[in-house]
This record gives sequence, structure tokens and C-alpha cells, in this order.
Amino acid sequence: MDMYKYILILLVPFFNLNVSAQVAYDVDGNLEQQENLLDLSKMSFGFKISPTVSWIEVVNNDMQADGAALNFEVGGVLNYEFLPNLSFVSGINYNAYGGYVFDSLSLNNSDYRNNYKVNYGEIEVPVAVKLKTKTSNKTAYFIQGGFSAGFIVNATEKRIPLAKNAKPEYTDISLFTNPIRLNCLLGAGIEYSLGKKTNLFGLISYKNSLTNQANSSAYGSRYTSSLQMYLGSMEFSVGIMF
Repeated sequence: MDMYKYILILLVPFFNLNVSAQVAYDVDGNLEQQENLLDLSKMSFGFKISPTVSWIEVVNNDMQADGAALNFEVGGVLNYEFLPNLSFVSGINYNAYGGYVFDSLSLNNSDYRNNYKVNYGEIEVPVAVKLKTKTSNKTAYFIQGGFSAGFIVNATEKRIPLAKNAKPEYTDISLFTNPIRLNCLLGAGIEYSLGKKTNLFGLISYKNSLTNQANSSAYGSRYTSSLQMYLGSMEFSVGIMF
């Protein structure tokens, strides 16, 4: 099953909520329709854009991390308030993330800069719980935490040649990358009501990998020890909910 089938399986329940209902028979055997399983008036949808600072934590004898990088995230947000001020949050995002590293091979190559950037593109589905304060003067504050699953759609190494006017060179490392990433999420933010169900929001969140991004076995004898790479990021999101 490819990546897109995984995403559809995760999202289908949310788009079928408006037709979800329980069916039962009364004592006389007559078919009766019961109330919908979920109250759609408590559900809202929105969009966000997130500049991010991302980095790579490396565990290896021959490679080291060498700094964070600026990246971005865009996505759709689903919010369901199942209790007053307590919500289930999900959606779907596209993330660009990565960071700078250098290794024993790059240090021995005089044609390129010593460090290089590892880039990833990811489709992500988060699942989180959000706790919000009461709204006062159209403003409310919230915290949220949970997990997410990411599906890698591209992975490259970007190297800068030392030759004058040379363009960056990209190497596809998809075969050296695990296709699925699991993360933990924690964030805090603010909402401002524009009326009815429309809210502007800002969110600062921390994300960290729980799984190794590197397919260690694919690197073979390139390094003297097994390569482990864990991705982290700080995200600064702004968005709107309807």
C-alpha cells in the first residue's frame, strides 16, 4: 500500500461524519434513525502556514550535526470540541524540513564546502488534544499536545561546490531514508474571534522525531557505525478557522 492510500484511510472518517448515524429497531421492529454520532456544530476547519526552524540530531562516529535551517509548513486543520474548551485536533500538512551536517567524507573532499544540507519533504497527519481557556474580549489561549505520522515524499543532500559561480548540487537520498516518521508534538497559542465560528490563531509548537530517519542498512560500509538521524523543529504558525 503506497503513501497516498495511508493518507486516505486516515482522512476518510472525518469526511464521512455528516452521514454517520446509528441505526436501530424499536420494540415493534420498526426501523428508526438515531442522532448523528458527532455534533457537526462543534467541528471547524481551517488553514495555516508555518515558518519553521528545523535541525537534525545525529548519532554516528563519522557524522555530526552542523546547524539548523529555515523551512516551512502549510496545511489544513480540523478541530472537534468534544467537551467545553477541550478539543480533538487533526488535519493534513506538507512539511519541508532538514538541517546541516558534515561527515568524514565531506571533510576529505576539497571540491565542496565541508558541510551540506539534508532536506526532506513530508506529508503529515497529526493527532492532538487541545485545552483552551474561556474566551475573554474575543481572545482565548490554548495548549495542545499529541503525535503525528509523516510520509516522506522526497529526500536530498544539497552540496555547495567551491568553484566560482558553481550552482548547488542535489543528490537524491530517498533509498537511504525511512519512508515513515513518527513525532511527538507540544505547542501553545492564542485565538482571536472574528465572529460566529471564525477565528484567527497563532501557534508556537515543538516537534521531535521518535523514529530514526536514516535507513542505516542502506548506507552499508559508508560509515564505521550505524547512522541514526532524528529530526526536530520549532514551528511558528498563523492561520484561520471557520
